[in-house]
Amino acid sequence: MRVYSAGQLACLTYIPYYWWVMVKRAPSRFNPDALAREAARFEAELPITQFPRLSEQLLNADGVLTSTFSVNQRKNQSVIRGSLAFDAVLQCQRCVEPFVKAIAVDFELVCVSTQAEADALPKALDPIVLDEDGQLHLVGLLEDDALLALPDIPKHEDDASCVPGEQSFGRVQGSATDEKPNPFGVLKDLKLS
Repeated sequence: MRVYSAGQLACLTYIPYYWWVMVKRAPSRFNPDALAREAARFEAELPITQFPRLSEQLLNADGVLTSTFSVNQRKNQSVIRGSLAFDAVLQCQRCVEPFVKAIAVDFELVCVSTQAEADALPKALDPIVLDEDGQLHLVGLLEDDALLALPDIPKHEDDASCVPGEQSFGRVQGSATDEKPNPFGVLKDLKLS
């Protein structure tokens, strides 16, 4: 029996536009227009080690990234709508200890052929540019959204989980109570006329 984390369960419970369609294994490279005609939901479960940029950001790249998505046509454009989930092993910036954060994110991408078409889209839409053959690579598609879902400053959710380590900022020479001569002490002996 397979055990899923909370983030992976959120991904698996995603209900696309067409909930009655067949679920298929996602191809590693695909033409979104062809998939939109199939009216299917796709699932992918890939090891995190297949995502080189994501693996660099994590302390441990063991584990899998799970995704479900569907491709539909909207106003003569292919739209990829789905979700992804994985458990990220990050380093807490408060206590410098590793911790696991469940990442789950929904995405909706509009497929365009050129960067000029992407720039012409309204700011509310998130474009993805197809390669020269009109194809998308699954790893690149999911990796971009996974990287954007990582926290800017990784830290434990609650302060109680952070175990403060020993903090040392170097040794101070002498003691703080030592009196240093006042450089203006010579001025007190001056006589003002």
